Amino acid sequence: MTDNKVCGDYIKLHRKFMDWEWYTNINVTKVFLHMLLKANWKEGKWQGQEVNRGQFISSIKKISEQTGLTESEVKTALKNLKKSNEIASKGTNKNTVFTVKNYDKYQSVSQQTDDQLAINSPPISEPLATIEEREERKEGKKERKKKNKEPEVAKPYFPSDDLLNKTFLEFIEHRKAIKKPMTEIAITKMITKLNKYSRGVAITSLDKSIENGWQGVFPEKESEPITKKEETGGQIKGSNAENERDDSAVGRYLRGEVVT
Repeated sequence: MTDNKVCGDYIKLHRKFMDWEWYTNINVTKVFLHMLLKANWKEGKWQGQEVNRGQFISSIKKISEQTGLTESEVKTALKNLKKSNEIASKGTNKNTVFTVKNYDKYQSVSQQTDDQLAINSPPISEPLATIEEREERKEGKKERKKKNKEPEVAKPYFPSDDLLNKTFLEFIEHRKAIKKPMTEIAITKMITKLNKYSRGVAITSLDKSIENGWQGVFPEKESEPITKKEETGGQIKGSNAENERDDSAVGRYLRGEVVT
C-alpha cells in the first residue's frame, strides 16, 4: 500500500486547495499546512507511543513557536479545523496527538506519478525517518554535545579569600561582556597590583569598575598602597601625609623649636 503514497520528504498539494472553505483565513490555512508537513507519512513511535500515518505529537505552545502565531491564534485555528472535521486531537498528561483525518486522501498519488518520482529522484540508502525519529536524532545530538563539553571550573585567583576571588571573577566576566577579555598576562599583572592594597580596597575598586563599566581597576584612588610593617612598632609604613615631617614654621613651633 505504501507504493501509492507520497514519501516523507514532501507533501502533495492540489490546486483545488484554493477552493477550500478556510483558504482565505490565513491563520487556519497556515496551521493546517503546518500539520500536513508535520504529520507522519508512515507509522512510527515516539517515546513508546504509537504514532500512525497522518498523526504527529506536538502542543499548542510548540505549534505557536513553529508557525509564528500566538497561542490564542493557534487555538482558534484548531477549533475551526475541528469544526469542519479536518483534524482531531487527543491529549495526554505529557503532550497531544494531532490527527489529519483525510491524510491518505490528501497525500495519495497515482502509480504513474510514483514511477516518475522514482526515475527523477536520486536513490536513498535507507528509509526516510518519521518526524518523531528526526526529533529523537536531534535530541540525541544535543545530549552528546552536552556530554562532550567539559564544564568550565572557575580558577581560584585568590584562594585564601572567597569574596575577593568571587569579585575578581565577576570583573573578568565584566571584561568579556564589554568585549575586552583579559589575557593571562593582564590577569597576572592585575593580581599583582591588587595585592599591594588592602582586601577592602581591592574589592571596592573591582566593584566600582564593574558598576561604571570601566576597563581598568583603580585601587590607588581608594587608598595608598600597603608597604612592609615596621618590625618593632607594627605600624603600617606608607607615604601618607601623617608620616611626613612638617618643616613649616607652624610645625616647628608645635614641636617646641625656636622659630626665628
